[in-house]
Amino acid sequence: MKEPLCIYAQGFSFLIPLYQHSPYFSPNLHSHSNAMEINSDQRVKVPDNFLLFVSMLAAVGPFAMQVYVPAIPGMVEEFDSDINVLNSTISTFMLGNALGQMIGGPVSDQTGRKRVGLAGLTIFLLATLAIIFTPSIEFLLGARIFQALGGGLASVICMASVRDVFPPLEAGRKYAMVLIVMMIAPMLSPFIGSYLMDFGWRMIFWATFAFAVIVMSWHIFKIPETKPVERVHINVHDMLDQFKRVVKMKVGPLRPILYCLSIGMSTGVVMILVTQSAFVYMEYFGIGPKTFPFFMAINSIGIMGATFYSNRRQTVIHPHYLYKRGGWIQLTILATLFAYLYFFEANLWVSVILFALTQASMGLVYPNGVAVYISHYENLAGSATSINLLFLYGAGSILGTIPAFFFDGSLIPVVGVMLCSSLVCVLIGSFIPEPDLSDSSLKKL
Repeated sequence: MKEPLCIYAQGFSFLIPLYQHSPYFSPNLHSHSNAMEINSDQRVKVPDNFLLFVSMLAAVGPFAMQVYVPAIPGMVEEFDSDINVLNSTISTFMLGNALGQMIGGPVSDQTGRKRVGLAGLTIFLLATLAIIFTPSIEFLLGARIFQALGGGLASVICMASVRDVFPPLEAGRKYAMVLIVMMIAPMLSPFIGSYLMDFGWRMIFWATFAFAVIVMSWHIFKIPETKPVERVHINVHDMLDQFKRVVKMKVGPLRPILYCLSIGMSTGVVMILVTQSAFVYMEYFGIGPKTFPFFMAINSIGIMGATFYSNRRQTVIHPHYLYKRGGWIQLTILATLFAYLYFFEANLWVSVILFALTQASMGLVYPNGVAVYISHYENLAGSATSINLLFLYGAGSILGTIPAFFFDGSLIPVVGVMLCSSLVCVLIGSFIPEPDLSDSSLKKL
């Protein structure tokens, strides 16, 4: 009998296992998890530092996406280009990363994790070398897409590998450590980039190259294949059929795909600021490259704090209501920020605090929205999270470039697009029916 692609294709998102033991999951999911616990002795044995390796592999993409941001003004000068063009390399990275994750997860189900991981790292390394020796800004844009594609292929196997090695409930606890690294990497990378830029922007990419070489060597010589397969095959038809079933699924009056669309627009608010961060902080407010990382760290800390708050509150509050509350908070803050910038001259710290709060509110929307969304896709969890990430990064890459079309030297276009994105998130959420809590220990806010 043909093995369904979705059984192991749950490595697309770090959130799946964190919520599989939550009380809003179906009894069938708990039964499946218990069955996996019983068969845990059949799993591949891995070295003691396996989780550290997975953390490093998961950090490759986020690190590469933001480490060179402090060098963007210098790159603009060298290539005699425009800052909006360099900002677009972040958007293209998001898109390439999404495509890599979309492809890599199902392919790793059929061919094994290690093949996909090493293939992704190889593409990543070759693209990074191309960036280092790039002759033009156009060549750099193309190379960034391939660098992101490779990073997405490599990082998407992380959760799948953890799930291969550990039972689902234990995998959720193990991957929580990996999640912390994934959140810290974007926070630390601008600091590293700001100090390496003293040696030229190409040194930043040499450091990225060296990091990936270390991870790849570790993977080749120390990490076994966590999902051995008898024969290698790729069935594209099965992949497409699963994606179609995810989009069309309806549970009573609810279409779970609405959660995916809504949280993607909320996360777009974060992606817009990431894409435009060089303009907002360094060009508009005049923040130096050495100081810039501290302002980016404020945003990351806000997201981490809200995410930890979400995890604690989910034991008593149904995540649907935390998701809805986060959407309204984000919209309210962005409306306040837009009005402030429209009527007053922007003050650095007022703007920074309001920007940070808009990012932190996503820490309520995203983990809670994904938790409810994915709970409706028992055997299609991998395909469902693939679509979620594709929309997340795809929407982020498009939204991040829109402010450039309305560029007037102020922050109004940036915040205006963020406000529209948040508004769409709330509007889509208004079409999602409330969950039935009659047989649940969870409650409303």
